Amino acid sequence: MSYCHHCSYVSGWNREYCADCGTRYDVPAPHVKRYPPSPLANRIVGTILVVLIALIVLVCFSKVVHAEEVKPYTYDLVIAGFSAHTNKGFNDINPGVGVKMSKGNIAYDIGEYKNSYRHPTEYAIIEWTPAHYNNIDAGLFGGIVYGYTWEQNKLTPLAAGGIVNAHFTENAGLSFHIVPPACASVGFISVNLLYRIR
Repeated sequence: MSYCHHCSYVSGWNREYCADCGTRYDVPAPHVKRYPPSPLANRIVGTILVVLIALIVLVCFSKVVHAEEVKPYTYDLVIAGFSAHTNKGFNDINPGVGVKMSKGNIAYDIGEYKNSYRHPTEYAIIEWTPAHYNNIDAGLFGGIVYGYTWEQNKLTPLAAGGIVNAHFTENAGLSFHIVPPACASVGFISVNLLYRIR
């Protein structure tokens, strides 16, 4: 059986030339230039994916309780700031904005920031902070990010690590995301400003 890479003709005989177009079977097919999607298209697709997954997560993890047991969610504006990496050569200034919705030990975050490679990145994560001391909460986070290539982060689009939230006043605080090298291409600690909006 012989297969022509040019015209996709399949011959039942082991011939040297294609019986349909006459091309030698050992001649490779001409290179087809592929155009990657535009950066704007990538950002639109990434934003849609992050929003959809965030909505799915909210639906799956929301619990139906009685009206008298319902506790209101708190909402924080998350202003991304800067980070410190375990290796040199990465972008340490990471401006961005997001929203955090919290109740008890669970919080849901969604937003966008400029990552360590200076690329816009959308994220949707869940925080679990069972450890409490005064106004400090600590735990783990996990979710998805869109804005890294596989070469930059072998776990993309997944994200995971530790988190510490520290509220200094009733409405203001800081959030520290601690990501070890095992969870990304490079370890880092990011610092974000929290401002209570509701």
